Amino acid sequence: MTTIKNIRKTPDYGCNCGSWFNHWEHYSGYTSKFCAASRCTNRELEMSYVQLANSDNQNWYVIPLCKQHIETTGKLEVLTVLVDADTTDKCEITIYVNLMNHLHQYKNKTESTFKKIQKKITAIIHLHPIKQLQHSNI
Repeated sequence: MTTIKNIRKTPDYGCNCGSWFNHWEHYSGYTSKFCAASRCTNRELEMSYVQLANSDNQNWYVIPLCKQHIETTGKLEVLTVLVDADTTDKCEITIYVNLMNHLHQYKNKTESTFKKIQKKITAIIHLHPIKQLQHSNI
């Protein structure tokens, strides 16, 4: 079990995974079905921004909690994976990988369809500043 405290505010940045639920599921490797609070079985979830309680670590994390537990002002025991809310580079890489996987699904289609999809993906990639990746193999 991990002890957390709610930050009770949202970060000044978004997540390019499509949603914070997608971000949490992608980086935790799990699907959120229940509130992460210990012994809570509520299925109506929202993503909560939390920090570790009793720690000097000031990182922000995201976890799925129900509305009742999001409103908690004190410490809370949770049974879940804490996923770092710092999206720097992570989500952009996810976009690139997902787009490339999508492109390769259509490789057996007609050459003109493949080239259209390739062109769209290349345009999307150029909209996102992915500095660390070489995408010359597109």
